[in-house]
Amino acid sequence: MGREEAGQLLDQRVRNQAFRQDMDTLLRPGLPRFNVDLAAPVVHSAFLANLVAP
Repeated sequence: MGREEAGQLLDQRVRNQAFRQDMDTLLRPGLPRFNVDLAAPVVHSAFLANLVAP
């Protein structure tokens, strides 16, 4: 999977309400609410930008 495809899949998931709600259930109780909208650009810049296209 290359950068473009991974970015598209992430963008689709960010728009999916079930995915957004699942993120909160994955965190340890007592942690602040996970903000998907703030995290997505970080994933794009810190991780996806470093993928090598196939």
